[in-house]
Amino acid sequence: MICRSALPFLFLLFSTLWICAEETLLPNAPLGQVVDQTDWLGEERKKRLDERLRYFRASAGVDVFVVIWDRELPSDQTLKEFALTLGTEWSRENFWALVIKQPESIQRPEIQYGGIFVDGLKTEQLDYSVGEAITRGLKDWTDQARVEAIALEIGEEFSYLKQRRVHERTVVREHMEEIAVIHRKGQKKRTLRLVLAGLGLILTLSVGLFFGVRYFCSKKPYTFPETRWRKRLGGTWSGGSTIVATLPSSSKPS
Repeated sequence: MICRSALPFLFLLFSTLWICAEETLLPNAPLGQVVDQTDWLGEERKKRLDERLRYFRASAGVDVFVVIWDRELPSDQTLKEFALTLGTEWSRENFWALVIKQPESIQRPEIQYGGIFVDGLKTEQLDYSVGEAITRGLKDWTDQARVEAIALEIGEEFSYLKQRRVHERTVVREHMEEIAVIHRKGQKKRTLRLVLAGLGLILTLSVGLFFGVRYFCSKKPYTFPETRWRKRLGGTWSGGSTIVATLPSSSKPS
C-alpha cells in the first residue's frame, strides 16, 4: 500500500526531472550576438563578428545571432526548428535572424528569422533577401568565413529592409498628416463660408421683414371723415344762410 501510494509522487518527480533535462538543452540568452563555446570560429573572428552584429542592432534594430552548436539537438526538434526556438527566445528586437552551424556537418548553416516586424513584409521578399545573403556568403573558402559572411550579409539585408520599411511608413504618415492639415484648412474655410452665408441670409431676411412690415402698415383703408351738420348764421341747411352780401365793383366811375 505504501509503494502504491508513492507511485504518483515518483511519477511527478521523474516527469519534473525529465522536463528540466529537456529545458537544459536550451541555453540562456547570450550577452552578445555570437555563441561559440568550442571556439570553432576563433577568438579574433568571434570578437570581430560580435562587434559588427552589435552595430546592426544598435543602428537598425536588427538582432542577428550566430550559434555554433556541437551538442545533441532536442529529440523532438530539427535543426531548423531548434534555430527558430532559439531566435524566438533570445531576440530583443522586433526583427531578428539566427544563423546556426554544426561544426561536424557538411551542410550549409541554417538560417531562421522572425519578429513582429516580419508581419509587415512579404515572405517572398524576406526569402529572397536571405537567399541573396547565402549566395554571397558561400563564396568564401572556409566554413568559418562562410558563417561570418552569411551573418553579416543577412544583417545588411535586414537592416536595409527595415530602414526602407520605416522610411515608407514615415513618408505615408507625413503624407496623411499633410492631407489632414489640408482637410482641416478646407474645413475651416467651408465653416467660414457657411457662417458668412448665414449672416448674409439673416441680414437679408431682417431687411425684407422691415420693409414688409412697413408696407403692410401703409396699406390701411382710407375713410371719409364723418359729416357733421351744423347751422351757420341761422341757416336752415348746412350750405349757408339767407344773408346776401354785395361786393363793390372794382371798376372806376366815369
